[in-house]
Amino acid sequence: MEIKLKPIGIIHSPFKKKEDMDSKKYADFRGFDFIQGELEIFKEYEKGLKDVEGFSL
Repeated sequence: MEIKLKPIGIIHSPFKKKEDMDSKKYADFRGFDFIQGELEIFKEYEKGLKDVEGFSL
């Protein structure tokens, strides 16, 4: 069986690779409070993600 993954969007972040993040500063999720980023969802997948927030914990 072959599994193919296809991206549904792009993450825009100041971090270009994992090594760009200071492991001590960001060890706790609150370290990300002042980091800005954007999740860009490709148009053809927007409808499928409608109301997805209602399913998060």
